[in-house]
Amino acid sequence: MPGGPLSLTLRDSLDPPPTTTSPISSQETMPPGGLEHELHLDSYLLRYLKESPGAGRDLQQQLSSLGCSVHLHPEDGRAVIRGSGQAGSCGDGVRVGPWKAQVERLFKQLQEQYKCHYEVDPRKVQTLLQSSTLGSVDVRVYCEAGEGFAVVVGEGPEIQAKLKELEAFQAQGLSSGKQEKISTTCQLGQSKLRLLGKVIEKDLAEVVPGVRVTRGDSAQLELMGSANEVRTARQLVTDKISLVLERVVPEVSLHLLSFLRDVYGRPGNLSSLLGLGHHVEVELGDTELRLFSLSSGKLDQAEKDLLGEFGEEKIDVPNGALLAELMSRLEKKVKEMNQSRRKVVARYGPGCRVQLLGHMNQVQELREEIGAFLRVQSSVRVVGRPQQNHGGVVGEADDGPRRKETDAATSYRLQGGLQVVVCQGDLTKERADALVNAANENLDHAGGVAAALSRAGGPEVQRASRDLVRQIGRVPTGTVVETTGGKLPCKMLLHAVGPVGGNVGGNERPLLEKTVKAALDLAETMELQTLAMPCISSGIFGVPLKVCSEAIVSAVRDFGREQRILTKVTLIDVSGEAVRAMQEACDRLLQGKSEFSEWERESRTSTTTTHAPQRDTTAASARGAATPEVCVQVEIIQGTIEKQQVDALVSPMVGSDPLSSRVGNALSEAAGPGLMTAFLRESGGRTAPGDNILVEGLSGLSSGRVFFLSCAHWDNNPQGPAVQVCPFMFVCVCVCVCVCV
Repeated sequence: MPGGPLSLTLRDSLDPPPTTTSPISSQETMPPGGLEHELHLDSYLLRYLKESPGAGRDLQQQLSSLGCSVHLHPEDGRAVIRGSGQAGSCGDGVRVGPWKAQVERLFKQLQEQYKCHYEVDPRKVQTLLQSSTLGSVDVRVYCEAGEGFAVVVGEGPEIQAKLKELEAFQAQGLSSGKQEKISTTCQLGQSKLRLLGKVIEKDLAEVVPGVRVTRGDSAQLELMGSANEVRTARQLVTDKISLVLERVVPEVSLHLLSFLRDVYGRPGNLSSLLGLGHHVEVELGDTELRLFSLSSGKLDQAEKDLLGEFGEEKIDVPNGALLAELMSRLEKKVKEMNQSRRKVVARYGPGCRVQLLGHMNQVQELREEIGAFLRVQSSVRVVGRPQQNHGGVVGEADDGPRRKETDAATSYRLQGGLQVVVCQGDLTKERADALVNAANENLDHAGGVAAALSRAGGPEVQRASRDLVRQIGRVPTGTVVETTGGKLPCKMLLHAVGPVGGNVGGNERPLLEKTVKAALDLAETMELQTLAMPCISSGIFGVPLKVCSEAIVSAVRDFGREQRILTKVTLIDVSGEAVRAMQEACDRLLQGKSEFSEWERESRTSTTTTHAPQRDTTAASARGAATPEVCVQVEIIQGTIEKQQVDALVSPMVGSDPLSSRVGNALSEAAGPGLMTAFLRESGGRTAPGDNILVEGLSGLSSGRVFFLSCAHWDNNPQGPAVQVCPFMFVCVCVCVCVCV
């Protein structure tokens, strides 16, 4: 779901569910700040407790005696009980079992006092809804539109009295109109009606021949006849529909679902293509794909056939300059593939990402086309010969068999004997004792690496993950759990829950190091020899590649200081950019190499061309040209620029328009109209690419100064004017020195 996962509880009867304790309440020590216990109760009972003054007052009084308060959530059937640190005589870290037992005992007594009666007889339901005399302050009647039942809630004796009153009311109605004709509509849904429509109509003709059955539309049946026969017919329909099994296929993304709706949206088209016959129906909804059948085995086979026939791939193009040429090639290839009918779609997302959707054969063919293109264009470095380093690390070329998907591999040998291999390729085809999945806390493998591994491993991967979450609850960030790998070329799949960027208060790196260490330790405990993992927490998790790569390599380095059972760790990713980041991290952290970009090296040797004050560099020259003059700290953070407590801010702009960028708009909103006035005064209304305009004395900003840097549109030319703007950032720093910032 867009706002989070949707949890459905299926019951085989309409009886109220028993009280259950959620996973959060299974902890035996008091959480910081007080006691908390969560119970799952019948949602209609919770509504009654919330709406009935007497019942609610009685509950609050009983909880007050335990030093507690309660928050009722009828919408999802939860009651959250909170107690102070003194409730139940429990302090921080003390076992809270006795307090929880008292709370559960109180709610058990409450359930014995107040009852929920589920009425499914259509005539009684109609009477309950139409007769205002059958409800009271002490007894309440609830009914949801289209549910087909009503719920009577109140104290046990009061409910029994109301039900007797209902029986008498019904008897009086029958005696006055036994032959009355009525009609009712059964909402089945299109898929269920296609699956069972003919069977239901045949059975109704045999059991209640006096009832006229018509199809109101493609999703409902209309029944008309005597009251008794219509009730019998409706019950027969309900019984038949209850036999239908339903399954959501979570591996189908919204983009793939949209493709399937566009191409196979007509009823029965997709079932016919997959050869499912009349035994399985497929429903293509707005947000999910559902399968319907009378047999669980046929559901399993249908899900397997569906995921084998259709799929998607997301591939990051490492160099944005290559995207235009790649798009041209793909469009030509897609046009050829779709000549007879639409089989595949290529979409282009932010960050130079290519998404392929459609029939698996065509998706794989396009993926190989992209791989071949990137292999030709790739600049991933191969280390040619072993190189001994002071840290006990040896860089070496990978002489083993090459993977089809891998352009090149760089290998490092740590002092404990652990081999670390960095390569670009498809994790789902990597052979290792264990593959590491970049999972979320719910083990819902719906996107990124997780979706690719789940698809390749088959339905049993997601099924095993769901079963595990039911047993142990959500998997906390920094934790690793193990399930079957299904059809993947590994002994097991390790689900590593890394941090999500911006959600952990700036602790992304230590949490990711903890996650990787947990995966390595688990592999060691299980006596595995080889392990492969992607660049965890990058991509859809939003943690910067540099942070991810350094955290992963740091954890591997620390793990490899001792001799281990684990002999080889492969860092593999389909993204060339991620692979380069991990290789650079290995060079820095395993071999002690430093890195400078081309324009940084250029600016370090040409400071005399700037307007910065000249310093006496004689001493520096005597020490050697490689010795830096000054140490500048660079800090990368996530936040809003207009709120930064700094001496100066830099805002990019296109041409002479300060509001042509999001940064400029944010600064203008904070500083008000004075910003534009000051900018026009300082710039004179004209700037050229590379110019920087300093505006001072702005109110509404934490910083009193803003540099507006005039930029040029990217023209795909690495030597063009857009790149030449970069050194002007150095000018901004020098100007800062001049104005004594």
